Amino acid sequence: HEKVASSPASLPKGTSLAAWRRAVSLAHSRGMAVDLGGGKKVHLVAPFADLLNHTMDEFPPFTWLYDPEEEALCVQAEVATSAGEEALISYGQSRSNRELLLFYGFTLEANPYDTATVFDSINHAAEWFMEWWASNRGQGIMDAAAVQAVCEEVQSEMDAEAAFTGHSAPPALTVGARLHVDYRILDLLEALVARH
Repeated sequence: HEKVASSPASLPKGTSLAAWRRAVSLAHSRGMAVDLGGGKKVHLVAPFADLLNHTMDEFPPFTWLYDPEEEALCVQAEVATSAGEEALISYGQSRSNRELLLFYGFTLEANPYDTATVFDSINHAAEWFMEWWASNRGQGIMDAAAVQAVCEEVQSEMDAEAAFTGHSAPPALTVGARLHVDYRILDLLEALVARH
């Protein structure tokens, strides 16, 4: 994409950049990533299957898969379905509205996977809290070296948890839908106040 956008000469002859962007948009919003087996994956547009809508249900009523014997993309019901009932599939669990809009062309109201970055890092959160404490309490919570020690302690706990679970969290601290607050923010603030 970047190559074509920066060098329109690389487009097929007679194709405008606007037409190319439209084609890419259609391929992303209508296409499906299909595992053909044997480690081979393709992105394809499947007529009719691309009309199936997304559900956030953990167990969608319909699923799709590639049948190598039939060389066909198959949509199958996972539950008893009545005539006229909408066939819903999952476009992938835990997709934010940003991903849904970028790749599928729509968003969901009250998407539980939407988040907003509040702090870039543990240190950023600590700096904000120190400023807030000083402006609201009229005094600093602790000196910079002590705050840095708390940040390192909280980071060490997070690293240990990541090593144990095999899942490391991104450095940015977020809040999300349904009052979800990144637990690391709460851990840090609790540790700073406890050492005050």
